[in-house]
Amino acid sequence: MPIDTAELDWKDGLTPVSRRFHDVYFSAEDGLEESRYVFLRGNGLPDAWRRKDRFCICETGFGSGLNFLATWDLWRRHRPKGAELHYLSLEAYPMTRGDMAQALAPWAELIDLTSMLLPLYPDPQPGFHRIALPDGITLTLMVGDVIAMLRECEAKIDAWYLDGFSPAQNPDMWQEAMFAEMARLSADGATAATFTSAGHVRSNLEANGFEVTRVPGFGRKRHMTEARFHGAEAPLQKAPWYTTPSPHEGDHKVVVLGAGIAGASTAFAFARRGWDVQVIDRHDGIAQEASGNPEGMLMPRFAVDQTPEGRFYGEAFRATLQGLQSLIADGAEIPHDLCGVLQFARDEKEHRRLQALAKDQTLPESMMRWVTAREAKELAGVSVSHAALYYPNGGWIAPRAFCEALLRDVPVHTGIAIEQIEYDNAEWRLKDARGVVMAQAPVFVLANGIDALRFGQVSWLPLQAFRGQMSLVPETETSRSLKSVLSFGSYMIPSRDGRHAIGATYDKVSSRNGQPAVKRSDHKKNVDGINAFLPDLIGGDLTPEVRGRAALRCTTPDRHPVAGPVPDADYYRTAYERFRHGPLGAFPEPQYLPGLYAHVALGSRGLTTALISAELIASQVCGAPLPLEKSIVDTLHPARFLMRQIKRSR
Repeated sequence: MPIDTAELDWKDGLTPVSRRFHDVYFSAEDGLEESRYVFLRGNGLPDAWRRKDRFCICETGFGSGLNFLATWDLWRRHRPKGAELHYLSLEAYPMTRGDMAQALAPWAELIDLTSMLLPLYPDPQPGFHRIALPDGITLTLMVGDVIAMLRECEAKIDAWYLDGFSPAQNPDMWQEAMFAEMARLSADGATAATFTSAGHVRSNLEANGFEVTRVPGFGRKRHMTEARFHGAEAPLQKAPWYTTPSPHEGDHKVVVLGAGIAGASTAFAFARRGWDVQVIDRHDGIAQEASGNPEGMLMPRFAVDQTPEGRFYGEAFRATLQGLQSLIADGAEIPHDLCGVLQFARDEKEHRRLQALAKDQTLPESMMRWVTAREAKELAGVSVSHAALYYPNGGWIAPRAFCEALLRDVPVHTGIAIEQIEYDNAEWRLKDARGVVMAQAPVFVLANGIDALRFGQVSWLPLQAFRGQMSLVPETETSRSLKSVLSFGSYMIPSRDGRHAIGATYDKVSSRNGQPAVKRSDHKKNVDGINAFLPDLIGGDLTPEVRGRAALRCTTPDRHPVAGPVPDADYYRTAYERFRHGPLGAFPEPQYLPGLYAHVALGSRGLTTALISAELIASQVCGAPLPLEKSIVDTLHPARFLMRQIKRSR
C-alpha cells in the first residue's frame, strides 16, 4: 500500500517546514539544542537509564530523525555497561532519505551517526521497520497512522517524546485515543515530555494516569509539559489468548533444538543479546535438511488483500535483507547474489494477482515493480515472452553458509538425538534414548521442524511434512546468460559453478522418518517444469550429470509459520471453551508451558522469514518491544490452532 511522504519547504534553506501541517520540524534557532532540552532533559536522561539493563523510548513523530540522533549521542556517552536501548518512533508521513540528509546536514557533531543511520533508513513503506545499530541500540520505525500503529505495538515504554507538530496543526494525532494507548504501553514510573503546554494535552495525560507539570519551554517558547506515569488499572481483556507471556527472569540460558535456518536464526537472536546459547541437532552437522540445499531463492510471498499474513512476508523480507547485509559487514562469507527475481504468472488469474500486487505497492517501487515482457527479457538475460513482477533486491543465498554465519559464535552439539523433554526445577531437560540429560536451560525453543511432533507438549500442533526435491542441471550455452532468478511455480537460479539450481517438487508425505531419497522421476518433473515455460533454455534430456537433494519441509494447514510461546493446551480447551459460543465478555489470562517456545513450520520460505520470527521469539522472552505488529504476531502464535478448534466445535 503506498504511503504519502513528507512534503517540505525549507526556511532559509536549512529548517524543514511541513506543507501539510504548516509547521517546522524543529526550532530554527537550534534544533539540536531544542531536542536536548525538551526531550532528553525533559525525561531526566541520562539519569533515568543509569540502573537499567534495557531502556525503551517511544517518539510520536520521527521526522528528520534529529531527536533519535540526539538520544543516540547521549546514550553512547552514558550507556550503562551491556545495556540495550530500544527506540520506537511513529511516523505517518516519512521523509525521503534525501530530505533527511539535507535536514541533518547542519549538525557536524552528529555526522558519524547520520552516516550510519541514512543507509539503513527504509524507503517509505507502512508497517514496522526494525533496525539494529551499534552501541546496543535497536530502532523500530512504525510507519502509519500514529494511533493505529500504537494499537499494534507491544512494549513497556520508559520515556515518551511527544513530538509531531502542534496540536492546533495536527489534531488527528493529539486525540484521547493516543493518550489511552500511552497508558496501556507505559511502564510504571514512565516519563513524558512535549514542547506543547496546550490544556487538552495536559488534561488527557492526567486522565490517563500521568502526573503533569508545566515547566519553562525552549528558547522563545514560554512553557512546555513534563509528566510521570503512576499506573492505571488494566481493563479486563475480551480476547487474551494471544497475550505475550511475562518476560523471563533469571539465568539468561537457552537451548535451541535444531540447527537449520529456524534454529540458527533463533540462536543468533539470543546470542546477540548476550545470552548463553546452546544448539542441539540430531544430524552430524548443521543445516542437514532443507537448509542444506546449495542455493535457496530469496523473495517474499504476498496476498493482494493486505492481510496480516501477507504483510508479514514484506516485513520479513526487509528484515532478511538487512540481516544479510549486517552479517556480511561483520565479515561473514555467505555465497549469495541479490541479482533480482522475476516472478511470472502461471495463468491469467495469477497474472491479475501479480499486477494487483504491483498496483497496490505492497513494497515500494525500489523493491518491487511490474515489468513488461521486453523489460523482463532484458533483466533475465535470456529470451522470455511474459511480463513479470520484479524484485530488484531478491535473488539467491547459500542456506548452509547462512546458517554457519548465524551460528559462528554459538556452541553447536550435533549427532545428538533428543527423545524426551521434561520441565523440572524451573528448567527444561533434554534427554536421549537412554534417559541421559544432554542439555538443560530455563528457556527452550523447539526449532526442529516436523520432528517437534515427537514431544507431547506440542503434539497437538497440526504440522505437516512435505517432501521437496531440487535439481542441479548443467548450464547450456543459452542458459549461461541467465542473470536473474526466475520464479513461475518452478524456479531457476543463474548458473553457479557450471550448473543451475532448479525446482522444486512439493509433495505431502505421511512418513517423517529418515532423509528422503533423491528420485530420478522428480528430476524429470523439475526439468519438465522449466521446459514447459522456457523450452529452449536447458533442453529436455536428463543427463547423468543431473544431481540434487531431497528433504522434508514442515508446514501447517494455513501455510504460515509457527513462532511464539507454547500454550498449555488442556488449560486453553477448558478456560476458553465458552469462546465457541462467541467472544462475549472477559476471559481469564492464558497459561503457557513455562519457558517453552516453538519456531517451526517455515515451509519453503524459511530463508525469508526465519530472522524476523526468531527476533520475535527473543523479544517475547526478554520482554523487549516486539518487532512486528500485534495483528501479525497473532497470526504466528501457536495457540491459533487451539482457538480454531474451539471455534469449530460450535
